[in-house]
Amino acid sequence: IYASLAGWNCSFETVVAGQPFEGTGIAAAIHASLRHANLTADDISHVNAHGSGSLHGDQAEAHAIQQQLGDTPVTAMKSCFGNLGTGSGAIELVGAALCIEQDLVPATRNYVNADPKCPVHVIRDTPLTEKQQAAVVLSYSGTGQAASVVLRKP
Repeated sequence: IYASLAGWNCSFETVVAGQPFEGTGIAAAIHASLRHANLTADDISHVNAHGSGSLHGDQAEAHAIQQQLGDTPVTAMKSCFGNLGTGSGAIELVGAALCIEQDLVPATRNYVNADPKCPVHVIRDTPLTEKQQAAVVLSYSGTGQAASVVLRKP
């Protein structure tokens, strides 16, 4: 067993067509999944962000992460293998479980210039090699649906 499923939740926010969303659905999903797991932000070792690479989506996600998890280290696995569409969530969940099991979180590739509107601590340049106890894995759509899964070391 690489990791155990500790908590999960999904949420949404109303999105007006053609307008950027704010990330309130992402923040609500993170908050509820932590409560379901009976964990706090201090218990989370890293976040596997959805990290789609869209300007407004990444900004909304970053604000939700900052609001709910503070300066928890963040990685975006899509930077390593691209956007696999609807399969991304499942693949990134497996990747996060391996991160917990191996105490190794990959750096976000091709992350050169930090967006000042994305106030998160992105793992860049070198992988994170600290002990991994728990991770939050995020997935969302541009139409307002958001999911958060919490994995922890068994």
